[in-house]
Amino acid sequence: MRAFCRSSDRKPDDLIAVYIAAHGEVLEEGREHLLLTSETDPDDIADALPTAELARKMLLGTSARRVLLMLDACYSGRGGNELAAAALARMTESWTGTGSGLVLITSAQPDEQAQTGAFPKLLQEAVDSMATAGYAPATLALDAIVNAMNANPGRPGFQKGAALLR
Repeated sequence: MRAFCRSSDRKPDDLIAVYIAAHGEVLEEGREHLLLTSETDPDDIADALPTAELARKMLLGTSARRVLLMLDACYSGRGGNELAAAALARMTESWTGTGSGLVLITSAQPDEQAQTGAFPKLLQEAVDSMATAGYAPATLALDAIVNAMNANPGRPGFQKGAALLR
């Protein structure tokens, strides 16, 4: 992902959309959100990827200025908050011009687990919904999409998505 964002092909007006589905865990010691990827040793989850580190890995030293990141993991609301704080504090302060920004959509609140497959199903239904999308709009309001996902009667009762917009 870092190589893609750092590629000389990236331009400041590119829109980079990233969907990450992984196991999510919160370290008890630091209450830090971690993404358990295929490289994670199950006997040493403390060495897993801190979600806040995604901001640095994706954005530091790149020309990318428009990023949509969708996190689909247990407790992803916590990880999204940590990532947004890191990005706002360090990466986006030099972003100028209209249209630059970071948008995060998380599949669950900070204290919620995520059901496998629920997020993409709810996202597709929200995007396809006439109530959200109307008749072929040029763009969709991401907060409206998340609201439609959360209002979906098929949503697991223990899982509610969130959007963070900068």
